Amino acid sequence: MPKTKVLIAGLVLMLVSMVAGCGKSEPPKAAIPSKAEKIVLKWGEQNAPTDIMAEGAMEFAKIVKEKSKDRIEIAVYPSSQLGDENTQIQSVQMGALDFFRANANITAEFGADKSNVLALPYIFRDREHLWKVLNGPVGKEILENFKEKNTKMLGIAYFDEGPRHFLMRGKQVKTVEDLKGLKIRVGQTAHANVRFFCVKNG
Repeated sequence: MPKTKVLIAGLVLMLVSMVAGCGKSEPPKAAIPSKAEKIVLKWGEQNAPTDIMAEGAMEFAKIVKEKSKDRIEIAVYPSSQLGDENTQIQSVQMGALDFFRANANITAEFGADKSNVLALPYIFRDREHLWKVLNGPVGKEILENFKEKNTKMLGIAYFDEGPRHFLMRGKQVKTVEDLKGLKIRVGQTAHANVRFFCVKNG
């Protein structure tokens, strides 16, 4: 998936630049990792290891390790090992978790209220339109909202998991009529399949 590969490459460059830039700031000397010191960061993921979101996280970890020559390791914890979505976002805010990939509607509940716009139905014509918006001024404004609202998180980038869809057992659904008589379970909120890549602020 080209978009996923471009996103992962961008995140790698951003992370390596952030770590490399540590020596340019003026924190206490003890806070600056030496070149020989290994850095281990944690990434929390809700989905199973075989899900595309978890696969993206593990690919990101692999590339970071290669680009940093084994100096930076991203430990990925899939399948909600570190708690549910709310718990992991709180962990990012407290600084106990370094990375988390969160749903748009959940990040709104934690202060980044502009991300709520991504939960509106039928606002994008297609995937090309979606990424044109996310990569443009509107997408930048939504990411900056994390910092503006002092959420104790930084919105770094977007993930796209594809359009909303029905998962059925034993029956194909191709038309609206095919849904007649079926019981459909839905989530508490109808969010878009846009995900935020969040990191702790500090």
